Amino acid sequence: MYPLFESIRIDGGKAPLLEWHQKRLMHSYQTAFGKECPWELKRIQPTSASTGRTKWRFLYNEQAYQNEIIPYRTLSLRRLKCVEIQEYQYPHKWTDRAFIETAYQNKGSADDVLFLQNGWLRDTSYCNIALFTGKQWITPKPPLFPGVERERQIQKGNFVPRQIHWRELPNFESFVLINAMRPFEEQHPQKIVGNIIRD
Repeated sequence: MYPLFESIRIDGGKAPLLEWHQKRLMHSYQTAFGKECPWELKRIQPTSASTGRTKWRFLYNEQAYQNEIIPYRTLSLRRLKCVEIQEYQYPHKWTDRAFIETAYQNKGSADDVLFLQNGWLRDTSYCNIALFTGKQWITPKPPLFPGVERERQIQKGNFVPRQIHWRELPNFESFVLINAMRPFEEQHPQKIVGNIIRD
């Protein structure tokens, strides 16, 4: 019914990345339906009684949308298993994530999967990744999905996007996983050694 969605962080009633979500919404809507998006998120943001962090799921199709407010709990994601997904593409936030969820089932004892395409790093099942060289943060280019927090950090100059092959992993010290619900500034870097595994 709703093929596309946005996951928007609400902190104490405010949506700090709303302009980024609006930009992505407009692009996805135009691509999917061939016309200008009719909705302005700041005018339809639902109210939440929570003073903490919640997730606003904005689901939509060509004619209609639905709002959901969901309690949010940050998961501890430390250990990643590399999984090859070949040529799969996920350029927009489609609600059909069956391929991603099936790939996620291959994580074994890890906390999440790290998708590779012909050996090149992309994303995890829900997060973009950034890796630290000891001097700068590098994020894979292209990502599987262009997250709003990733784009924000690139524009701030905190992340440098470039291609990263899994064989380069020993050149990095640590990594963080980010998305709209997991701001970069709140993440604790995890060591590469022992935490990113490949069969």
